[in-house]
Amino acid sequence: MMNYIFADVFHTGLLDESVDERELCADALSAWGCCMAGAELPRRFGQGMAAISKKLGISATPESIKEYAIAKGWCSTNV
Repeated sequence: MMNYIFADVFHTGLLDESVDERELCADALSAWGCCMAGAELPRRFGQGMAAISKKLGISATPESIKEYAIAKGWCSTNV
């Protein structure tokens, strides 16, 4: 069994304002990857994803987050 690690925002539902946009994007993409791999969702997954998407001004879908990261130059189009 895999040990999946989710960022704190997905456990608390609260966004740490000191976390920059690049890290938020990475946290969100990582969380979606864990979900797609079959991980059990943390209790506040939805609240955390909503907080990240609100901060970034985008939809919380994996596709939207990836497109945002690509547009910022933080992510390859090969992902």
